[in-house]
Amino acid sequence: SFTQYARLAIPGAVLTEGTAPTDTALSPTAITATIDQWGAFITMTDLAELTIKHPLVQEATLLLGEQAAETIETTVNSVLVAGTTVQYAGAVANRAALGSTNVMTTNELRKAVTLLRKNGARMMNSPDKFNNSDGKDLGKYYIMFVDPSVAADITADTAFTSAAIFQNFDSLAAGTIVGTWYNCKVVMSNVIPTISSTVTVHTSYVVGRNAYAVTNLQTLNTYIEGPGGVADPLNQKRTIGWKTGFKAVILNNSFMVRIESASNY
Repeated sequence: SFTQYARLAIPGAVLTEGTAPTDTALSPTAITATIDQWGAFITMTDLAELTIKHPLVQEATLLLGEQAAETIETTVNSVLVAGTTVQYAGAVANRAALGSTNVMTTNELRKAVTLLRKNGARMMNSPDKFNNSDGKDLGKYYIMFVDPSVAADITADTAFTSAAIFQNFDSLAAGTIVGTWYNCKVVMSNVIPTISSTVTVHTSYVVGRNAYAVTNLQTLNTYIEGPGGVADPLNQKRTIGWKTGFKAVILNNSFMVRIESASNY
C-alpha cells in the first residue's frame, strides 16, 4: 500500500493578528498493489563443472544477476508504459502519425521538463543511485529513461553534444548515464521495448519524485543448493537461483511524461 499526498493549497487570506487561522487539511490517497514474486534458477551437473574449461559457477552467477535486474526493469517498464501523460515527438497528434523524422531532440526534452515543472513535479535529490561514480553532488534533477537508439539520437543532437563536451565529457562517453541536460539526468536501459506502428516507436520516460514507486517487501536474494541431499544421493548436481517480490505502481501521472518517437538508429 502506498500513500500519495496532494499539494497543499496556498492560503487564501493573510493572517489576522492574534487569531489562529483555519488548519490546512492533508489530502492523502491510498494506492494499493498486490506483490508479485519473480525468480529463476539453473541446474549444473558435477560433470559439466569438471569438463567445462571456463569457471561455470561464476558465469552462471553473472548471467542470473543480469536476468534478475532485467526482469525488474522490464516489469517496471510495463507499468510506466501505461502512463496517461504522453508526448509525441514533432508535436504530431498520435502514435500512428509519427514519421521517421520525428526523433528525440533537445526540444522534446525541454517540452517534457517544462510540463513537469508546470505540474509541480518535484525533482530528485542528489546524491542518490543515479549519481556519478565519483560521488559528486549534481544537485536536483528529473530522471529520463531511454533505450540505446534514443540515447544515440540525444548524443547526436548538436546542442546536447556541445554542452556535454564543454561540461562533462566522461558522462557523454561512458556507462548507462548518457548525461545531464535541462535539469534532467538521462539514463539508458537496453530492455525498454519498442512498439510497432507506422514506424518503430521508441518510448522514453521523464519522471519526477513520487511519479511511481516500487515495493520492497521481499529483497532480491540468491540461493545455492547442493550438491547432495535426498534427491541427489550421489552429489551429481547443484542449483543456483534468485527470488524477489515487488510491484511497481504509478502514483501520479502528472509527475511523469512518456515521450514516443522514431529514431535514426
